[in-house]
Amino acid sequence: MKTLRHILIGLSAYLSLAPQLFANQSSVRSGASRFTGGLLLLDTSYEGNDTFDVEGDLLSFAYKAALSPQFSLGGGLGILLDGDLRGDNFKITKGEGFNFFLEGSYAFMRAGANEFQGTFALTHDRYDFGKNTKWELRSTELSLGGLFLHRIDPVTLYGGLDVFLLSKGDVSVANVQTDIERDNRVGIKLGLSFAATGNIDLRGELDLIGQQSLLLAVDAKL
Repeated sequence: MKTLRHILIGLSAYLSLAPQLFANQSSVRSGASRFTGGLLLLDTSYEGNDTFDVEGDLLSFAYKAALSPQFSLGGGLGILLDGDLRGDNFKITKGEGFNFFLEGSYAFMRAGANEFQGTFALTHDRYDFGKNTKWELRSTELSLGGLFLHRIDPVTLYGGLDVFLLSKGDVSVANVQTDIERDNRVGIKLGLSFAATGNIDLRGELDLIGQQSLLLAVDAKL
């Protein structure tokens, strides 16, 4: 699977930087407005009359504003560069398109090096596949989650759970439309962030179960 190979290669390259990053003793920051740029290696499963997997590489750009010491709100854009749409008996390449997302987090508890956040995200995907005959995928999703963070300077480790309260979309080709929804409404998130400089963090994040993805990102304090 193309995206899985990309995940393994990207993760190996990212972790190879760890010895250099651990040498930096800058603290991981919180409660600050952030710009994030990164590469998302994506594989999401949907079900309807058929099953569909969306695989691809997305450039992702986001801004999150710290509206208070506890609450952050932001949004962003993802651009699909190289996507595939897979069914049980077919594969459509030449995928392109974009998604919009709105996300927020609230720190319910902070105790020493630990923090617990509640999170939400609203996303809308618009992807097209194929060169001559166009397959169109449209999807809107809303998720709520919880995230536990543990800081060991210069590293923050985190993990959490997302539940998709809304997952509604469709795949259409040649005036034939199939309604779809996410194959699994629960997702697990695992990640780590390295404080590379006073204002820059390097981050790697894995999503598992319904979506298998790897995010390699740079967070810049503004």
